[in-house]
Amino acid sequence: KVIYLTFDDCPNNGNIPKILDVLDAHGATAAFFMNEAYIRSHPEVICRIAESGSIVGNHTAHHVSLSRVTFEKFSEELKGVEDAYREATGEELPKYFRPPQGLFSEKTLSYAEEMGYTTVFWSFRYTDWDLYNQPSDDKAFSAIMAETHPGEIALLHAQAPANLHVLDRVLTAWEEAGYSFGSLTDIPNAAPIGSPDN
Repeated sequence: KVIYLTFDDCPNNGNIPKILDVLDAHGATAAFFMNEAYIRSHPEVICRIAESGSIVGNHTAHHVSLSRVTFEKFSEELKGVEDAYREATGEELPKYFRPPQGLFSEKTLSYAEEMGYTTVFWSFRYTDWDLYNQPSDDKAFSAIMAETHPGEIALLHAQAPANLHVLDRVLTAWEEAGYSFGSLTDIPNAAPIGSPDN
């Protein structure tokens, strides 16, 4: 009964430190799939994520669909995030990639593998990304809990107020149900951090 928490897009600097506070209170970590601009704008948040044991993953430099691009364009998009992370932390970016909107092709999956990345999808998400149509806190909590399952890779959006409002309640409920929180690094056959060989 392990849950792997992941957050996508992450453009809101105000939410991420608060999310990290909740994760710290529960001894949990998460993977934050980010774009280049956020990393360059908020290096202090990036360093805190890395130091907390959570992971920054690659969500492309400009949040663009890569399902029909050349390897050169694909590489350029991923390297933009890698360079920004290196400048912020002095470390290499963990080799986890999530394609924007989940759009992919067999070719882009092979491109990611060629660059040493593990592509990470999800087994749960819900409609939380629309800031103009946020669910109530109770609806958000119910939607998340209704789909809870062992081995879940949960996709939440960091900019969604509803997720921030219910995160402590969700983590508490999961713990009470006997769940623990894992890292992507714990998943068998996932690439180790910084490894180009998997």
